[in-house]
Amino acid sequence: MEQGFQRTDKYRVIVNDPENEQLLCHKWLEVGFVLNGCGNLVMDEHSYPLQKNDIFVINSYQLHRVVLVEGSHLLSLMIQMDYKEYLLP
Repeated sequence: MEQGFQRTDKYRVIVNDPENEQLLCHKWLEVGFVLNGCGNLVMDEHSYPLQKNDIFVINSYQLHRVVLVEGSHLLSLMIQMDYKEYLLP
């Protein structure tokens, strides 16, 4: 399940659980933080293990998928690329 702000915002925060494992490609810069549990980040035909307290960054338009073990949760901060310039001058 995905919960977040409207797509028109400059940023949004999403909490993902194991039911949301689709392959994604979006215009947002994504910073992910594993709240609890574990899983894998699949990107560029490579799989990277994830565990509690891991942080990762996915560039805009990079094809990826996060596969979480049952009971795991991931917090994602999605930032529009033009807003990134404001946050990180």
